[in-house]
Amino acid sequence: MAGFRTGLAAAVAVVCMAANAEAQPFNWDEIGAAFCRAAVAEDLRSLGPVLSPSLRQKIEGAARQGEVSPRMLLQAYDAPARCSARTRNAAIVEVRREPAQGAGWTDYLVMVPEADGSTRIDDILFATRRSDTLRERLKLALGR
Repeated sequence: MAGFRTGLAAAVAVVCMAANAEAQPFNWDEIGAAFCRAAVAEDLRSLGPVLSPSLRQKIEGAARQGEVSPRMLLQAYDAPARCSARTRNAAIVEVRREPAQGAGWTDYLVMVPEADGSTRIDDILFATRRSDTLRERLKLALGR
């Protein structure tokens, strides 16, 4: 019976460790990489899992009204040929995009913790000026 209890305790410990591993926050570098893949592919849908619920709702609202395009939202005047991301700190991920020709640009993903313990993108600071953010563009697109 003692062996059964020891085995059961070990099994419970493994299950708890696996559950805790799944509940860990998103890897910030991986969130940046997911953003880069979406930016290069101009695929807003693939960003859904890494966006905060609030930001995702605003993007979906603007998309229903036909007011957004991936290039407008992701500030990709020219589709980037290459994109790289690196974590600056727990709140900011730097994204560097480079078109096939011409100068590249750097934007910043604003990260927020969620109630489920994960971290998601809640805004994008475009490098053009401080007031140029994804949320501000969505406000303009939606007229609010």
